[in-house]
Amino acid sequence: MTQSSTTQLDGNAKPEGFELFMLRMNKKFKSVDPYLTVAGIGLWLFAYWVLCEGLEIWRFNKLPGPVAISKDWFSTTPFQGISIFTQEYYDQYCSKLPTNFVCVRFSDRAWRASGSIYGLVQVNT
Repeated sequence: MTQSSTTQLDGNAKPEGFELFMLRMNKKFKSVDPYLTVAGIGLWLFAYWVLCEGLEIWRFNKLPGPVAISKDWFSTTPFQGISIFTQEYYDQYCSKLPTNFVCVRFSDRAWRASGSIYGLVQVNT
């Protein structure tokens, strides 16, 4: 036997790297959470389409529907001025990356601090 096959035979060996990733993904997809997430996003898009383009409700008739937005976003000549094929899209995207990074770091630190405070409150009561 080779050295690489011992991880499969040894019951005490912990998975590493890609095996660990696949184990976590397999465990995640056995739960109902990812399917509910996809169903929720699909329901939201369907409701948006029905309100804007299907029934043409008076509050939503000034908004472009999801079909018009997706056509414009993937068009080489967009009618609203920006698509993934224009340089302006990438200029805006790259200019917002540092701001997004700072916001994510701030919210992560605030979340951890509130969790620590909550833990201290639970211990002291």
